Amino acid sequence: MIAGMLLFAGLTAWWYVSFMDNAIVKWLAWMMIVAVCVVSFVVVTGYGMKRLTGMRIYIVGALVAAWLLLGRFDFPRIGWTVTIIGGILGVAFPLFWNVRSRGWRTVPVVLTVVVLSGGYVWLHEGMTESDSQVEPIAAVDGINIWEYGAGADTLRVDGSAYFKVERRIDRIVRDRIWGFDNTRLPLHGTLFYPDSGRRLPLMAIIHGSHYMLDRSDRGYDYLAVALARRGYAVVTVDENFINKSFTGGYGSQDYIGRGWLLLKNLEYLRAIASDADSPLSGVIDFDRVALMGHSRGGDGIAAATWLNGLEESPAENGEVYDFGFGIKSVIEIAPTGMLTISDGSPYIYNNVDCLLLQGDKDGDVSFMYGLRRYNTATFSDSVYHFKVAVNIAGANHGQFNTAWGADDRQPPAAWFLDRTGMLTGEEQRNVATAYITAFLDASLKGEGEISEVFINPLHSGDIVQWADTRTLCMADFESDVYGGDVVELTLRDRSRMSQLNHGVKVDEGTEYRLTLDSVLAVAPCHDLVFSAYADEDTHLSMVVYAGDTAALSDTMAVTATLPARLSRSLLVFPIQGDREQEMVMQTFRLPIPTADSVHVTEIRFRALDGSAIVDNIGLRRQFEVKK
Repeated sequence: MIAGMLLFAGLTAWWYVSFMDNAIVKWLAWMMIVAVCVVSFVVVTGYGMKRLTGMRIYIVGALVAAWLLLGRFDFPRIGWTVTIIGGILGVAFPLFWNVRSRGWRTVPVVLTVVVLSGGYVWLHEGMTESDSQVEPIAAVDGINIWEYGAGADTLRVDGSAYFKVERRIDRIVRDRIWGFDNTRLPLHGTLFYPDSGRRLPLMAIIHGSHYMLDRSDRGYDYLAVALARRGYAVVTVDENFINKSFTGGYGSQDYIGRGWLLLKNLEYLRAIASDADSPLSGVIDFDRVALMGHSRGGDGIAAATWLNGLEESPAENGEVYDFGFGIKSVIEIAPTGMLTISDGSPYIYNNVDCLLLQGDKDGDVSFMYGLRRYNTATFSDSVYHFKVAVNIAGANHGQFNTAWGADDRQPPAAWFLDRTGMLTGEEQRNVATAYITAFLDASLKGEGEISEVFINPLHSGDIVQWADTRTLCMADFESDVYGGDVVELTLRDRSRMSQLNHGVKVDEGTEYRLTLDSVLAVAPCHDLVFSAYADEDTHLSMVVYAGDTAALSDTMAVTATLPARLSRSLLVFPIQGDREQEMVMQTFRLPIPTADSVHVTEIRFRALDGSAIVDNIGLRRQFEVKK
């Protein structure tokens, strides 16, 4: 058992220190300390049991030591599995060694070889080789790349009101590694921009919580270069120093701090650009800004959007805000979705175009938290707005960032992730780049409306839902006035958290009728638009009535979302939502085939087989989508 515990502790510790200088020396020192502590604890406990009972019961000490040690690490079930296997092999050795026949003494040796080799083969079966790229892009033809805040004149800000160190040991470690604390956080990032001669819309990117010694901010260089080539200025902001370490981190509620730090970086860039002699003078349009956040960074950009409209800090530290950036768009990639504002309520986007990307092989944020902000996003002004949510088939959590790679969890948990059907890193980033580019071209540049890559997804298996202000929504089922069997859509986490959205359930053989209070005159070239979800493949029949005449009668196949398969062993490494379906809506459009205006009075939905949930029923004028 002691051997199993030390093996698990060693594997976990190696992941944390492998990025450091003199990693082997530090790992050996750590393992020596752990070994001495565990063995000493077992011996003392065994001796105490001997004094009390007359017997030396080391197994009790081993169990207590295992409980104490494994509770300090992530993924304790994996630790217990390794420990129990080590304990069984440990018992087998003395049992077989005392047998007279020497042949039996080889049995535990053979068992050990079989267990270790079999475990190695099973864990590495189906593993994909990570194509993570740690080295940042240094130069690209036609693109200016400027890293700011890396020298002795780095501008620093006091973030102590937003970031709290939970453990004293973590404060000491961070001070030794970084040379500064939360009162002297640097403004550091990398700006990519082309020579264009005109003011460029700005895309600002923040990463999520990863190991702090990784250059997570440079993991989006591929996207920054692609966007810069299309006429955008892109800044990737370094917030690595607030990420986790082997001793802890700045706590679980750092979302607001991440957003604040992003805005302070933008404020710094704006100050530089305001200098007529600066190379950035006249380069960036701070009235056309998009924010992108990955993982915890998704909540960070939501916080930034909230803080951008405030006059003073919600942390009540006396800080006066003067941000006022023209944030037009937000892109959340697999966000954690737990941000709450000062009154404890979830933050709601208003008059901001939204894009949500999530992979169905995400082994970290394993359910689509971002749907909560997507569903509640509102548009109240007269400007064209739209929002899109995409569930990308085969995408995991980390491969959107080249520094994170294919492992959504740290070893040894990473070895238990199911990678069946997972995209390669390059494939995943290509899909994400295409969606993000199409979204920004419509949102920041105003090049048409929703792109065809959302109307007809570019990647097979992707599930896309969207809404825009040019759709006349006749029923969203957020009140009781629409009738029918209204149900709440939930996430697949353990608590079945609400998606903050409702729809009407249409069972096989039943019909839902949406009767309009007044006759609606619909001109030619309009579509029936609605969203639907089914937990099994279902065919929906739709009929649009103009009086007693059917102006549209059609059948649509609603494909069920596949249950997630995230872990290779639910017993050893359980993941929330594994083997379950996510209730992800898909948006459909059906043309109303008429050359003249029709007066719509009623819309009917019927499930021909199975059942489905229907939501956001509306009418929209057909448009030429931008390819």
